[in-house]
Amino acid sequence: MTRDLFNYLFPSVVQAALGLLVLVPVMTYYLDPRDFGVAAILSAVAMPIGPLSSTGFSWVLSAHFYKLTEVEQRVLVFNVLLGEVVLRVFWVSVFALCAPLMLPVIVSGYEAEYLSYFYLVLATALVGGLWPAISYTVVLRQRSSHHAMLELLPWLASAITTVVCLGVLRLSTVTLFVSPLIAGLTSLIISIRYARHETIAWLRRRWLREIVGIGIPSIPANLLELLGGVSGRYFIHRWAGLGPLGIYSHAESYRSMLTMGAKAFSRTFSPSMLQAVTRNSEPINAKGMLRWWYGLLALGGVSVGLFVGDIIGLLTHGKFVAAAPLAIVWFCLVISYSFGLPYSSFLSVHQKNAFMVNSSTLISGVFIGVVAFATYAFGPVGTALAVTLSNVTVQVVRRWYACAIGCERIGETGALAVLVSTIGAYAIGAGLALSLATRLGIFVVSAIAITALTRMRRSPGPTAGEAPTAIERA
Repeated sequence: MTRDLFNYLFPSVVQAALGLLVLVPVMTYYLDPRDFGVAAILSAVAMPIGPLSSTGFSWVLSAHFYKLTEVEQRVLVFNVLLGEVVLRVFWVSVFALCAPLMLPVIVSGYEAEYLSYFYLVLATALVGGLWPAISYTVVLRQRSSHHAMLELLPWLASAITTVVCLGVLRLSTVTLFVSPLIAGLTSLIISIRYARHETIAWLRRRWLREIVGIGIPSIPANLLELLGGVSGRYFIHRWAGLGPLGIYSHAESYRSMLTMGAKAFSRTFSPSMLQAVTRNSEPINAKGMLRWWYGLLALGGVSVGLFVGDIIGLLTHGKFVAAAPLAIVWFCLVISYSFGLPYSSFLSVHQKNAFMVNSSTLISGVFIGVVAFATYAFGPVGTALAVTLSNVTVQVVRRWYACAIGCERIGETGALAVLVSTIGAYAIGAGLALSLATRLGIFVVSAIAITALTRMRRSPGPTAGEAPTAIERA
């Protein structure tokens, strides 16, 4: 577990460290909230391409991958990738044709250069389409060291492009569109090289039917879930303007950093849970991982709660301090993701995909209205709270159904403890105006207590029927 978790966590740590210490200061020095707002609204318009062109590869691969021979696995991956390419080319073409008529209607204060920016967004969506399925396949094959390298290279290419465009070429808003495109091109090269060696070009009617039967019906749920978050950008843009949207978009970069860590953990945790449920054995190893993870989250929650305002103000030259409460909300979103991991794994093994799809569709659809109301009433903070509450509702419903069909309760006390410690730390840090030394003292005491509690509750290790492997369902 330790080696694989390190390999999966290493790219996230590098990206978070360099992102916070290099990219955030550089980008916020040369760019203003309005620049981020322009990028956010144009990216939001193109985001539906993701769910519309998805084959539901994670559902299909999770249900069948470990039941197949290596040759059949390669055939399955080829069929999944082919479906992804066909759908993505189609939808990118549709959006490109509609863009000249669509953008002036959607974007307030539309300017001529926005169309060029949007075409760069579409190009990024096209060239980056293969990577999610390739990434998932690498993880399923337990090649954690390969995955670490493959995940880090596109990000490094994007980071270097950002620094060069802003610091050397003195470009402005366009940098926010060129850098993701370079990352997408890098991931495309990696994906093609991997697909040449790890797939067998053989169309199979069975897998095409599976993609149509499982993947295509998941599109409405995925689309509505995405719209629940993207609609918030639109509402902020309409009711508050590009400046507040830029603050919200900047806060989403912290969300991405936090989510990367959660995904790194899920790539270690989920396979162990999946295998335990498949073998009908006690998930001892998975429980131990979850306790360790919640201990780490508790440390992170206390530190974020006590120091988030100081850190963001320092890194962004005081331009984006308003993003601090949003960062706290996004940390709570990571807690929600973690809470739902064991129950989603359990339902996947028992092939309850229809329930997960239908419940997510209903909840996401309802919460679009909640996002609209929260945004109108409370601004960007309301948007983030509504998006997080939507995810919490999805995870609670999955937990209820999983327990109803035989899953035991796993890690719930830990999730609640992390949530309380995070909110409590933020209330102390933001509400009591304590000195930095006092807050550092509170953090040290909290860290000692959390570490002691985590060690006391450490799991004794995997059982004989449960191998401590590291794969993923991210």
